[in-house]
Amino acid sequence: MAYYLTVTGGTDEGKTFRIEAGECLIGRSPSAQLLLRDDTVAWEHALVKETNGKLVLQNLSALGTRVKGRRITDEVRLNPNDEIQLSDRCRIILEQRLGRGGRDAPSRLTAVLLTMLVLIVIVGGGALLLSGSSEPLRPNPTAKQWRQAYQRIDNRLEQWSGRGTFPQEAVTLYRDGWRLERAQNHTAALEKWKQLRGMLLRIPLPGADAEERTIAQCAGPDPTALGVVMGWNRQASSADFRWKSDEAFADALVWFVKTRERLSATHAED
Repeated sequence: MAYYLTVTGGTDEGKTFRIEAGECLIGRSPSAQLLLRDDTVAWEHALVKETNGKLVLQNLSALGTRVKGRRITDEVRLNPNDEIQLSDRCRIILEQRLGRGGRDAPSRLTAVLLTMLVLIVIVGGGALLLSGSSEPLRPNPTAKQWRQAYQRIDNRLEQWSGRGTFPQEAVTLYRDGWRLERAQNHTAALEKWKQLRGMLLRIPLPGADAEERTIAQCAGPDPTALGVVMGWNRQASSADFRWKSDEAFADALVWFVKTRERLSATHAED
């Protein structure tokens, strides 16, 4: 597993840095590993470093740094999905992902369960994307949960694209749809989501036989997988392989795109 810092707000939103050398300086200084352009961030704002096998954060700026909403004075230990706040608009999430070329190895039992799950969704899942069903998410997600879902799915798309199993054009559509929504350009965002939804009908699931399974065919009858990715479902922190698999993220991607398309259409009509 590897640790990544992903900027979730401000001028540099979307920028990601992999912590490889044991520490990462954050700020506007050219010597910073996570170099930011945001003028609300100090020249050398904070330092993430490894101590005794754990990641800790040290504030270096008079502007202050918060972790999970609390201003820090001493070094604090960081855990996956902790939010680091450098300013009112600049926030960073610490994520833990699979390393390059690495994959979680499922046990024989979980592999069997996964196979059964795939067979179920193949039978009934593909038609859902064509139907445009808009089963609502419950409880209603917050903006932060939507952002978390976007980031986690984007991370998986980046992995797929890096392996050459997912087209970069589809990654661009996904990111453009989200960016246009944030800019309140819902008509343009709607067009991006529609294009992407059409592509998902043809894109094979990474690692799967293209004649048997597409991304669309992994969509379940409800947005459970998306809820897991969002974090409001307790299974999000589960070690169960199902919720870390390519199939689960494909399911979440389909529901993410369908739901954002529906919301963009609603706003575009206003």
